[in-house]
Amino acid sequence: MSDVTPQLAGNANPRRDTIVAAVLIFLGVFALFARAITFDQVHFDDNMFVFNNPHVAGGLTWSNVVWAMTDTSTTGWYPMHHLSYMLDTTLWGREPWGYHLTSVLLHALNAALLFVTLRWMTRSMWASVAATLLFAVHPLRVEAVVWIAERKGVLAGTFWMLTMLAYLRYAARPGAARYALVAALMALGLMAKAVLVTMPFALLLLDYWPLRRWRVHADADDATTEAAGPPPFATASAGRLIAEKLPLLALCIADAGMMIYASVSGGTMATKIPKPLTTRLAYAVDACALYLRETFWPHDLMMPHMLTADFAVGVVVASAVALLVITAALAVAWRRRPVQRGYLPVGWLWYLGVLTPTLGVVLQIADFARADRYTYVPSVGVCLLVVWGGRELIRRRPRWRPVAAAACVAVVLALSVTTVVQMQHWRSVETLFLHTLTIDPDNRFAHHNLADYYGQRGELAKAEHHYRYVLDAIRPPDPRASYARFNLGMIVERQGRTDEAIEWYEKANALEGGHGLDVAQTNIGVLAFDRGDLDEAERRFREAIAADATHANAWYNLGRVALRRGDDAQAIEHLRHAVELAPTMVNAWRDLGVVLGKTGRAVDALDAIKHAADLAPADPEILLAYGNALMTARRPADAAEAYAALLKVVPDNADTRMRLGMALGNSGAIDKALPHLEAAARLAPDKAVHWFNLGMIYRALRRNDDAVTAFNKALAIDPKFNDARRQLDALRAAPPTPNDAGKPSGATR
Repeated sequence: MSDVTPQLAGNANPRRDTIVAAVLIFLGVFALFARAITFDQVHFDDNMFVFNNPHVAGGLTWSNVVWAMTDTSTTGWYPMHHLSYMLDTTLWGREPWGYHLTSVLLHALNAALLFVTLRWMTRSMWASVAATLLFAVHPLRVEAVVWIAERKGVLAGTFWMLTMLAYLRYAARPGAARYALVAALMALGLMAKAVLVTMPFALLLLDYWPLRRWRVHADADDATTEAAGPPPFATASAGRLIAEKLPLLALCIADAGMMIYASVSGGTMATKIPKPLTTRLAYAVDACALYLRETFWPHDLMMPHMLTADFAVGVVVASAVALLVITAALAVAWRRRPVQRGYLPVGWLWYLGVLTPTLGVVLQIADFARADRYTYVPSVGVCLLVVWGGRELIRRRPRWRPVAAAACVAVVLALSVTTVVQMQHWRSVETLFLHTLTIDPDNRFAHHNLADYYGQRGELAKAEHHYRYVLDAIRPPDPRASYARFNLGMIVERQGRTDEAIEWYEKANALEGGHGLDVAQTNIGVLAFDRGDLDEAERRFREAIAADATHANAWYNLGRVALRRGDDAQAIEHLRHAVELAPTMVNAWRDLGVVLGKTGRAVDALDAIKHAADLAPADPEILLAYGNALMTARRPADAAEAYAALLKVVPDNADTRMRLGMALGNSGAIDKALPHLEAAARLAPDKAVHWFNLGMIYRALRRNDDAVTAFNKALAIDPKFNDARRQLDALRAAPPTPNDAGKPSGATR
């Protein structure tokens, strides 16, 4: 930066001051948002992007990197977004705090980078500090920073700031290598979130002010910077500056095409319920005005703001008039002093221009009218307007400077307090969406997410209440009406109301474009399977497969039907199909391993159950099956490790103690086996097999008297336990061992 950093009069070391201020800003912003590190996930999109994503769970590996670069299944193309989560998993593990920590660090970094950028461009220390703090501590930032799934917003913000810094370096001394760095950073930002499609436009604005690269006013003094005279950046004609941005524009066009393809194929572009262009324009105008209002009066912030079936024309007209009045007023003020007031058009056009891709005019993002997170980068323009406008007023009236400084501090403190309060609503799914309902009681998205949350927690009455609200709010021909019926069916099924559940599933199927014959038919089939009607279950599963041959759960349940009928060959075929379609389906791997072991294919069985164990390392049924498979494969030492892991999950389980003891005994660790077998007999003294196995270990340890006692107890419980009788007879016929000397051997009576 040395080739462009100005030396300010009266300041011996501006570089040091800039670094110190940037570090303090970073630490202050991090401290403000640090509470978010203790928050839970909010499930909505968090599960899809992070917690249910096997590639993220696998961490930063080559195969996962390839997936991240090619995936469009998560309703967009976000390679850098995915890679950041994988890095988190590698660094911090799978708990929410690690993902929150990275998002908070990125936001604090963005604040520091924005300050350095503004300081470098404008050479104004305190105005840069003020604008940065207004951006960084504003409660509109909470959604972008605290929501794990919105990592792409703050990550794109990081690349936005880095691209601006690289561009300043290029603008100071243009060159191919410096331009390539600008393009590379912008490309990485586009791979995090498509908001950077407006970057070429934003750079053109910066060329006008504060860089003053437009040759039309390059030689004029600009009172908005600390130093008068020519700017330290290379100037050019407007045409040359526009042509300079064309390669960056080509990157934007390529990314826009990729995003449109991914959005249509993934479902975020609401192609099933398209809004007319006039409606989308009306929502866009309204959103621009409302974002501005929330910037100056951050009240009733919530997630999400839903599209409605109709809108108040009067409100839209008022919003349009307000925006036109602001535009006209800024234009008049700018025309009076076009050089000195370059911040007016730049700040206003930055806000409107950078916001444009999120307004839903081209891409209608699901059913959201607007979202706080969309203001992350656009709000920088408003901060420039406010701070440099205030700075000009203070320059005219120096006596106001102490009042202005106090007001600035008060505003930053007030925004910080509001941010802390707003963050508290994001502690969990429940707190977030209950807050939304206090502002918008009819918000069906909040009702749906609360229903999902309560359903996962087993609070079925609450879940049913919210699902019924969604059912009333969404009616055919809206295709989501089938989802509401299906979800309600699942909740009443879990309450034991199976007949009512089947009715709701059938209603979901009956709707045009209903929530998949495959899913609803599978659920009806499972109910039939549970009541023993295998023919009806099979019919339903096959109908589900006919509707969607890639529905892995239907194949899995078809395999269960074959297993129940004793058709092992068919079961293996169906279960293999299920795991091919859904490699993370734990139960399918488990059942496949069990049936393979049953047919004598021990190696294949072990491989299948190991897949299940890798996917669910704390599942007791799978750990048990894995240990059993290892014993069948004659690997008792490895089986002992599996049983030991199972024992941590079920520490007082007699059967687990017995199996661990037998595995240790078979691996030669007889001394270690003994306490587990003794514990098994103590925990379940009515099980003959536990006394028998304990007797076998006693005999191996040459504690024959103890072995006789154990075998006798086994026979007392089960007189037909012939193995115990044979062991007892053998002990009675054997000569006394040294540890029996001086004791009755019990061999003869």
